Amino acid sequence: MKSRNFSEWVFLDIVEKNLKDVIEKNTEKIRNSKIVFFGITEVTNVAINILSQKGISTYAVIDNNTSRRKMLMENVSVYKPQELLQPYDENILIFIGTPYFDEMSKQVEKLGYNRESHIIRFFNPQEMIKQYGLYNLKEVTEEESKKIQIDVLDYIKEICEKNGLRYYLAYGTLLGAVRHRGFIPWDDDIDIYMPIKDIYLLYNILQNDPKYEMAMPAKSEGYFYFYPRIIDKRTVLNIVDFPLLIKSGISIDIFPLVALGDELEQAKEKMDCAIEEQRHIKNMISTRKTPKEIQDRIEQFWTKQLDDQYLSKKYCGNIFGPYGDREILESYIFKNCISLRFEEKTFNGPGEYDLYLKSIYGNYMEYPPEDKRVSSHIWVGYWV
Repeated sequence: MKSRNFSEWVFLDIVEKNLKDVIEKNTEKIRNSKIVFFGITEVTNVAINILSQKGISTYAVIDNNTSRRKMLMENVSVYKPQELLQPYDENILIFIGTPYFDEMSKQVEKLGYNRESHIIRFFNPQEMIKQYGLYNLKEVTEEESKKIQIDVLDYIKEICEKNGLRYYLAYGTLLGAVRHRGFIPWDDDIDIYMPIKDIYLLYNILQNDPKYEMAMPAKSEGYFYFYPRIIDKRTVLNIVDFPLLIKSGISIDIFPLVALGDELEQAKEKMDCAIEEQRHIKNMISTRKTPKEIQDRIEQFWTKQLDDQYLSKKYCGNIFGPYGDREILESYIFKNCISLRFEEKTFNGPGEYDLYLKSIYGNYMEYPPEDKRVSSHIWVGYWV
């Protein structure tokens, strides 16, 4: 797999075409409605931008998790569904472009809105996966995918131990290690943290590796993610994301730990600035700036705005995470490592993992409701 094949603009083209069709079929209705998007996603960002270019403003965005409001590209107000949709407002028109259309529609219907009159599906990721799926290849099973990722993680662990590099299990991987001693039963990916300087050293070590490719921001051509990932080159998959069709493989994500400052307000300001810069870069993607312009901006972001001294300040965190201010963590959480079991092997977690998990998830030992125990990923891997 060549890195020049990482990204395609298919996603943008489809969203724009779909919105054009929606506008043509519902011109009068849209003109007299308050446009509300359900779901803080990259699709929402792209759609808001496209509508704005066509002179159509967005009234608001609703999401069950309003803490993600900072992810929005545009300066649009965000509410929980019941906050905006009650009392009933017949002028509201709700746009949905996520994999959870049925669940979201049912939630809106319970608040008194009619699916036919008040809801428009402008993008269907599942249909896109079918349309741009890979054919004549053997599908990677869920168990094979998990084994591949554990093998990648084991390889990273080996390299880190040989070269004095640090890594920590992160997010659902860490939660899985603590609560389940392995994968969360309804999850299927692995995430880790690493210091920035160690990420660059790992990238150099993995150059020309026969089995794995490390996709690196600003270094891998056509790779527009803000954080690196290590991909098993024996596999391939399409990911509907960011807002592109990403050519990748079974992989694990590596998030950089960065210093955020000694004062909480300083840390929040630095987090806000980083999120704003990510919005700007995503806007460059959605407005089809050239790949070189985008990657130059990402490189500038990494080299000038990410402070590697994550243990030297009181606060540190991952500025590319989905949890906003909950990602601002006291650095002593990561001062030491602790060995944790994950699927019959042991890997490093942050020494104060309890404080980390409470910050990110709250009461992390409590299972979510059964209807929430689903994977958020909509990709399928194949052997090549």
